[in-house]
Amino acid sequence: MTSRKRQSKSSLSSRRIKRQRGLQRRLSQPRRVALAKVKDDLSRYLKLAADQEILITRHGRPAGVLIGFKSEDDWFEYRLENHPEFLRRIQAARQALQAGLVNRVLPKGELEAYVHKLAKEMAQNAPLTVQGAKRFSLIPQGQVDTALSERAFLSQDFQEGVKAYLEKRPPRFQGS
Repeated sequence: MTSRKRQSKSSLSSRRIKRQRGLQRRLSQPRRVALAKVKDDLSRYLKLAADQEILITRHGRPAGVLIGFKSEDDWFEYRLENHPEFLRRIQAARQALQAGLVNRVLPKGELEAYVHKLAKEMAQNAPLTVQGAKRFSLIPQGQVDTALSERAFLSQDFQEGVKAYLEKRPPRFQGS
C-alpha cells in the first residue's frame, strides 16, 4: 500500500522554478508528458513549458518538444540563439580561435576598448622590439634573421629592460 504525497506547506511562489537566461534553461531534464494529455490541456502545458521543456511522448516514445516563453523577449532570444546564421557565425569564430587565426573573440561593443588597451601595452614595449616583431611577422616560416636578433640584444633598450627588471621598476625605453 502506498501513501499519498502531501501537499507542501510552502507557498507556490517559493516552489516555482526560477527562469535562467539563455541555453542554461534548456539543459535540465525535460518533463515527459503523453500526447493525449497535452492535447487535452495545451494552455496549461504551455505555461509549464516557460520554465521547463516538455517532452511530448507518443506510446512512451519521444514525439516532440514543447517550449514555452514567459515574454516576447524570451521568444526573440530563443529565435536568435537558434537562428542558422547566428549559429554559423559562432561556429566560424570558434574554429578561427582553435586554429590560432585569432587569439580572442569579442562582442562588438568591447572591441574598441580592447584595441586601445592592447595598443597601450604595445606602446610600453621597447620601440626596437616592436619594429622587430613587425619585421619578424614578414619573414617566411623557418627562416631566421640573425641581424634582427643581434640588433635587439645589443641595443640600449635591451640593457635598460634588463636593468629595470632587476631594479623592479618600469623601463624607460629610448628607441636605441
